[in-house]
Amino acid sequence: MKKMIFKLVGALSLLLMFLTGCTNKIAVLNPQGPVAREEYRLIIWSTILVGLILAVVIILFIYMLVRFGRKNHNHYEPENDGNTKLEITWTVIPIIIVILLAVPTVRVLWNLENPPKAEAASVKPLTIEVTSVQWKWLFRYPDQKIETVNYAAIPEDTCKVCPACP
Repeated sequence: MKKMIFKLVGALSLLLMFLTGCTNKIAVLNPQGPVAREEYRLIIWSTILVGLILAVVIILFIYMLVRFGRKNHNHYEPENDGNTKLEITWTVIPIIIVILLAVPTVRVLWNLENPPKAEAASVKPLTIEVTSVQWKWLFRYPDQKIETVNYAAIPEDTCKVCPACP
């Protein structure tokens, strides 16, 4: 009975996983400006890296279950007191992972911190007041007397400061 319940819960979980995100109109994955494109690249990079790490962990977990899971281990007898190579490995791997996540993030944030100033003086800034409301965002354009929910729209001729803008 318990096996059948676990199989049913697993099948329902798998079904729910396939039913989520059934649209191609997700705002986060549709960047429309240079800042959004850079942040999108960071999201994709971190997702791929985390996916690779998860795949390695799952493979190692299944390997350990198959190799050592069914044996009767009543006591633990280590072959040696410590393994310097393993200790260095599981110290260095997290450091490499942090570097692989931190370097692109710091690079992008550093570049986005200081916008180009060449034509900034000639372009009138667009003021957008953003308010977070529970489960949504409210964007208010005081000069145009417009408000939008969960969608920020920037007029086409507003941004001519950076070369990435169309």
